[in-house]
Amino acid sequence: VAQKKEVIAISKLSSGVSTEFVGFDSHACSAKVLEVVREKDRTYVVLDKSPFYAAMGGQVGDTGTLQSNGRTWAVTDAHQAGEAILHLVEDDGVPTQGSAMDVQVDTKRRAVIQRHHTVTHLFHWALHEVTSPEASQKGSYVGPDKLTFDFNSKPLSPQEIADIEMLV
Repeated sequence: VAQKKEVIAISKLSSGVSTEFVGFDSHACSAKVLEVVREKDRTYVVLDKSPFYAAMGGQVGDTGTLQSNGRTWAVTDAHQAGEAILHLVEDDGVPTQGSAMDVQVDTKRRAVIQRHHTVTHLFHWALHEVTSPEASQKGSYVGPDKLTFDFNSKPLSPQEIADIEMLV
């Protein structure tokens, strides 16, 4: 199954801007807005630190919220541009540069994506065990609703599929 991929080109992003990723240790943090970038019909907020995983390697980006002074912005995706994490916000109005934010990842959604990510590793291992070490991953989609795993191999027999399922 082919994936539709969108290239994010942020030409208006200042050079040298970077976001400290804190998502291994926390799903929430306080942060400062470094930049607000408008590209086509989209608005991205760049923070000095963030717990949001950016979309990459077939895995979707985190969603969640940014809050400041009683206002909440929905973050509907996160992308990487150089060393910066771009938080896509869909709501009207945008935070201002320099403002303090309370940042929160949607933890229930993240947990489902993490489980699907883990299964891709288990499936890859099981594929090697059942077929051969030469079988390799050629792509994937890891999201909250499903995962796909593209690989090269001879067609799998029903027994090989059952064996892989049992190992996973």
